[in-house]
Amino acid sequence: MFDDLINAITQRLIEYFSDSIPNIYSENIEQDFVEPCFYISLINSINKSKLGPRRSRRYKFDIMYFNGNLGNDNLNSMGDSLTTVLEDIQVGDNILHGFDIEYEVKDGRLHLFVEYPADMVFEMEKEPKMASLEERIKSNG
Repeated sequence: MFDDLINAITQRLIEYFSDSIPNIYSENIEQDFVEPCFYISLINSINKSKLGPRRSRRYKFDIMYFNGNLGNDNLNSMGDSLTTVLEDIQVGDNILHGFDIEYEVKDGRLHLFVEYPADMVFEMEKEPKMASLEERIKSNG
């Protein structure tokens, strides 16, 4: 699911910003880091058990925007845009709604935080509903 979410976020960013920001990273890049760009990072994942084989997960992402020293006005403007753009993403046939979306400008870069929920059903080992039963009948007569 993690890879599906990264791909969905990347596709959404490409859809809206491919002309102005061609580079999107999700792996650690130490060299050849070209700005302006986006960097997608998973902050944490929370897993909660539900009844039976169901699980609820929440993935919190930090989408960073590096603007190549264009200033804080550019970063804040991008934060407003990203808040709208990343509110809904498509993962397969489902649309996931992001929540707790917030951004901050720190150390010359934008950090946009967003969480996406994912409900999952895991297959459980099927146990027989009833053990085998033997029957003995005695008849008189």
